[in-house]
Amino acid sequence: MRLPAIPLALAALLALAACSLPPVTRNVVIEQGNPRLEEQIAKLDGLNMDEVRVLLGPPQSRWNIDHEVWVYFSSYRDQREERRFSAEVHFDGDGNVAYVFTN
Repeated sequence: MRLPAIPLALAALLALAACSLPPVTRNVVIEQGNPRLEEQIAKLDGLNMDEVRVLLGPPQSRWNIDHEVWVYFSSYRDQREERRFSAEVHFDGDGNVAYVFTN
């Protein structure tokens, strides 16, 4: 069975157009103004673990001594960061933010 020439040509044209599109990179998102980690930390007071995960994403590091501690770092790739910034989010026994330690 032979395919009609017009749909085949259209499919080839769409494939070529897709190859010529510029790739989307993370830099585009950063240039549009991702909030800095310091700005996000100010919003954590009184939130629970699920709300912190929605706001900041999953932690880069975590540990549990007598309560849960999540650690976040600013990215070296973020062009707006002049220095490395980190934050330790300490939760109480109920899973709410107890305090935040920043450097």
